[in-house]
Amino acid sequence: MILIRGNVELNTVGVACGFAGAVAMALGIYLSSKWKFGVNNLTFTGWQLLFGGIMQLPVALIVEPLPEALVLKNYIGYAYLCVFGALVSYFLWFRGITGGLPPLAVALLGFLSPVTAIFNDRLFLDKNLTAIQYAGFVLVLFSIAMVQKSVLKK
Repeated sequence: MILIRGNVELNTVGVACGFAGAVAMALGIYLSSKWKFGVNNLTFTGWQLLFGGIMQLPVALIVEPLPEALVLKNYIGYAYLCVFGALVSYFLWFRGITGGLPPLAVALLGFLSPVTAIFNDRLFLDKNLTAIQYAGFVLVLFSIAMVQKSVLKK
């Protein structure tokens, strides 16, 4: 609901990939909360990012062409994504999972990603949302709040 714009049709391959991604995420959250490797969270995060990157590299090289030239703006953007979009966020994510938070409480925070993107679009790019997008925005925030509230009561 949040990302819908104009004429949108469901694509079988896209739905299957989305479902596979959700299953992989759920399995990863479950296994990360159960496996203890005897290393600190920063080391654990580093290994996760390394192996995830190694698995994605062949597909990225086949599917995505390399850029012709990089400028300073590209390097700054990449550094920002590496530090905040990967290292800091994954460190906090795994700290929550391995630190005793219920997996459900941590998993639902992933829904904040599109909410944050839409919020930043509105704030920095002055993009307007449709009524259905606002409804989706509110629904996601309400859902996260209700689940967090029920998890914290237990």
